[in-house]
Amino acid sequence: KEKFEKKNILLLGAAGTIGSEILKKFIKYKPKKILMIDSNENDLIDLYRELITIDRSLPKILEYYPIDMLTPDLIRLIDTEDIKVIINCAASKHVRSQKNLIRNKRIFFNNLFINFYLLFNIKNKNKKIDFFCVSTDKSSSPKNLMGLTKNIMEDTLIYFDKKYKNI
Repeated sequence: KEKFEKKNILLLGAAGTIGSEILKKFIKYKPKKILMIDSNENDLIDLYRELITIDRSLPKILEYYPIDMLTPDLIRLIDTEDIKVIINCAASKHVRSQKNLIRNKRIFFNNLFINFYLLFNIKNKNKKIDFFCVSTDKSSSPKNLMGLTKNIMEDTLIYFDKKYKNI
């Protein structure tokens, strides 16, 4: 609770299955602000409306941004909104998605490239940012692309955690 209370949180993949559940849980920790990021504008707005209908005080702490995760706007938000915690729930996680090249590229992009982009952009900042990514049990002994990309993502986060003290 102390890790999130009165802090600005950036939640990537906020409108997805895991992201929306994490969001509902984290609201209880009384963060200063939660920036909801998702490329699916309709689901993002539906989630926002659902939450503010349940609790009318939430517009004070919830902001939503239907943006692509590799835009400079995302890095600007991290800087200007004094983000202290990044939670990345944006991922291609379904094994059935591995049937063709286009879906495989999306798995690689969502599970790896977004995290690399964020980590490289925050590694030299003069502030501490806690970075959390959703993984899977399939990363421990990968037998498919989803498990492999999650495994690489975990290794990358461990590397950054050891090398850079602000992540």
